[in-house]
Amino acid sequence: VHTVQYMYGCELDDDNTTRKYAEYGYDEEDFVSLDLESVSWTAAKPQGVITEDKCDATGAQAQVCTNFLEDVCIEQLKVLLSYGRETLERKDPPTASVIQKHSPSPEVMCHATGFFLKPVMISWRKDREDVNEDVELRGDVTQPGWKFPEEKHSESPS
Repeated sequence: VHTVQYMYGCELDDDNTTRKYAEYGYDEEDFVSLDLESVSWTAAKPQGVITEDKCDATGAQAQVCTNFLEDVCIEQLKVLLSYGRETLERKDPPTASVIQKHSPSPEVMCHATGFFLKPVMISWRKDREDVNEDVELRGDVTQPGWKFPEEKHSESPS
């Protein structure tokens, strides 16, 4: 079984910088991607050169993708973001709870939620120093509610 994947889109950061992309993958590996400057396809590996040449032969697909990414994608993204603005821009602080289990071996667990779409750094500290030994990080994405729980486990509470 072989798979072909196509991914295209655009990103808009808080500082209004943008990123646009169109790429094909084959069997879970990068294959060819669209170069928006030259409006042509670029092979990610030697096996993709034949596909690159065929896609570039007419140039039509590259031009259609480029037009969409340059002229439509960011504007559509801004409209979609405006629909969910209240949720996307909420300022509720993250919450954390600490649980200690006593059997079969002592374990302390920190469960943090509420950092919706923002990266977080969670660490165990002792005497103002990070403790990484015997710490296991587990993450999960759960829906509905778009909560991103992170758990840190430690074998011995200190």
